[in-house]
Amino acid sequence: MFRKSIHLTIAAVPAIAAVDVLAAAGLLAVGIAIYAAAEQARIAGVRVALISELTVLALRERDRQGFVLGPVTLGLGAMLALMLYPEPAASVAIYALAFGDSAAAVVGTAVGRIRIPLTGARAWRARRRASWPCWPSRCTSPAI
Repeated sequence: MFRKSIHLTIAAVPAIAAVDVLAAAGLLAVGIAIYAAAEQARIAGVRVALISELTVLALRERDRQGFVLGPVTLGLGAMLALMLYPEPAASVAIYALAFGDSAAAVVGTAVGRIRIPLTGARAWRARRRASWPCWPSRCTSPAI
């Protein structure tokens, strides 16, 4: 749950982008760079204040020894949405990233039944059902 609450912070990006899209993209890029440097330091045994502690708290057991890519892919996804889509499609994509994935993971954990091969015990049916709020945006968004 802690990991998903961190995931939800990406929902603040559309509000920042409403003021200045380039500033929002720049903040995401700087955040990704700082996180990547802190994660490299963590792997080398050096603690970076706040970032290392949050990363360790949110780690899955399988990620303990390696680079945790989740925050990087989350930031890149939001940045790509800002750069590739006009408003309001960019905001919808970022909200789907923030809320849809979090909801799917929570529901999947609670009621998942069918295990997807090679995914470390992720369940298909529950994630598919939990992501239903995102389906209308997928179906109605114009192709870019």
